[in-house]
Amino acid sequence: LLPVVASDRPRVRPDGGAAAETIDLKGRLILVVDDEPAVRKVGMGFLRRLGCNVLAAADGYEAIRVFGQRHTDIDAVLMDFTMAGMDGLATCRRLRVIRPDIPVVLSSGHDLEDQLDDAGNLTCAGFVSKPFTLKQIKGELGRVLVEAERNGAGV
Repeated sequence: LLPVVASDRPRVRPDGGAAAETIDLKGRLILVVDDEPAVRKVGMGFLRRLGCNVLAAADGYEAIRVFGQRHTDIDAVLMDFTMAGMDGLATCRRLRVIRPDIPVVLSSGHDLEDQLDDAGNLTCAGFVSKPFTLKQIKGELGRVLVEAERNGAGV
């Protein structure tokens, strides 16, 4: 009875992003951005176990530099929401200037509702809560890549 309204907020599921429909992640190039070395290492390890190729950045500035050099090769970005210097929102906006269709999955260990309220009009593809699991990363990245392919993105 009500009209459908498109939202620019990410669709977040209570299970942390596990999607029923996923695609093979083998060979996909994922940029992992996190200012905490241990978290970055875990994320990279999970992605490698899934068969992904991985690039890493320790902060938003490095992410923009790496993305600028490899933006045509990168399939998706897994990025921390809260980082020193340039946070995940500002970094996401800068990445979208370079390539508007890049699927960005934000991650955070803070309260989900607060994060989404702060996101404002940012269009990110997805969200996973920290600490994330291999299953959550696989599900959410698979889901955003399926959606990007449906929308004709260069993935």
